[in-house]
Amino acid sequence: MDATTLAPDAPLPDDVATLHAMVRQLLTGLAKLRAENAELKTKLDAALKHRFGRRSERRTPPPVPTTEKPPPRRDDHGRAPLPEHLERREVAHDLTEAEKLCPCCGRVRACIGEQTAEQLDLEPATFFVLRTVKKSYACRHCDPSAVPAEQRIRTAGPAQVGPIAKGLCGPGLLAHVITAKFADRTPVHRLAGQLARSDVTIASSTLGDWLKHAAELLTPLYELMHTRLLLSRVIHGDDTGVRLRVPGSTRTTKAHLWACIGDADYPYVLYAVERALPPLLPPSDDPVQREQRRQREEERGQLRQRDAEPVWNEWSAWLAGHRPNVLPKSPLGTAVGYASNNWDALKRYLERGFLAPDNNLSERTLRASALGRNARGVIGSEVGGQTAAVLYSVVGTCKHLGIDPFAYLRDARPGLFARGEEPTAEQLLDWLPDRWRLNRARGQPIRDATGR
Repeated sequence: MDATTLAPDAPLPDDVATLHAMVRQLLTGLAKLRAENAELKTKLDAALKHRFGRRSERRTPPPVPTTEKPPPRRDDHGRAPLPEHLERREVAHDLTEAEKLCPCCGRVRACIGEQTAEQLDLEPATFFVLRTVKKSYACRHCDPSAVPAEQRIRTAGPAQVGPIAKGLCGPGLLAHVITAKFADRTPVHRLAGQLARSDVTIASSTLGDWLKHAAELLTPLYELMHTRLLLSRVIHGDDTGVRLRVPGSTRTTKAHLWACIGDADYPYVLYAVERALPPLLPPSDDPVQREQRRQREEERGQLRQRDAEPVWNEWSAWLAGHRPNVLPKSPLGTAVGYASNNWDALKRYLERGFLAPDNNLSERTLRASALGRNARGVIGSEVGGQTAAVLYSVVGTCKHLGIDPFAYLRDARPGLFARGEEPTAEQLLDWLPDRWRLNRARGQPIRDATGR
């Protein structure tokens, strides 16, 4: 007789062995319910903590017993020094000639020192009109009917004023719009409102057109970064879901925003908006690069085997000892089972020096764009997805390298515009963010197509 199917008002059996079996069955079911309740309580506590708990926690480390006198306590909320590179503007306060006289003897008091206080201040964004003047010169001695105009007349400066041909925006304003949208996650309609507070009226659609033209100009650089990223020995990658509007349809479709990050030799961040994983080219087979990587990987592998492998051996022994004693579906049992089942894959980085022990790099990189999902809404079209991918890549690479995106874009956009519509890879090399940073550190200016 099954204890779970016995009706509440049914008589119990008289057989002792049957009663014992029913009791054991009930105890087993009770233990299972308790385990499931414990698991549900753990998940509920975790969900409540994630929804209503504190976003950050500060843990005080346990005191270390020592006989030495502890150092003086430092105030965690102390004021940090202001950056040295900022301009200093002084406001001096001095006594009047009458106040300098001593009230006792009437003589002039001597200055014995001064007290200073520094505050961090700012001025609102300053807009100005950049007026480009190109002077033209013509030879008055040649016969206009015999000599072509392109030989008689010479105009200084570029043929088109960038960074957008016949565009209203200057390099600094366009760099500000790109940085605000793709680094600070400011929607274009909100950015238009911020500009309007300075009596500069620019429609959101115009800002969108500027971003589209900016992406078109940066596309050759994006493609070069893509090609060089594929030379990396290992590439970190991750994705997050986005909504893509399809022309002719009233519904959006699900797409993916992919982020790929190269290694230290090719430190580029590449984004792509695709419905599937974007295709990757084969890696380079250059023998010099291969040998340099092999040496670095061998040194890193030796360090890991010396320092990390003993820890993994201790962990393996701990898992083997605890796995038989934990419930498989409990939180601890799930973690122990996952680690044991994926043990070879988890330890792979000990054998391969170019591998990282985790994928945190791509997750942190992608989080920056995922945080702006609510402000971004849906991607209006595949062209809009390509625009976002290019600009996210340039801004993301700058942030990955510790470069101010505004400073780079303000400098790079006019330089790339001067290269023309089809620049060569050699012309683009110096405008890669890592090369640009290196040249800036060396104090070497990057010359444009005219040699200036």
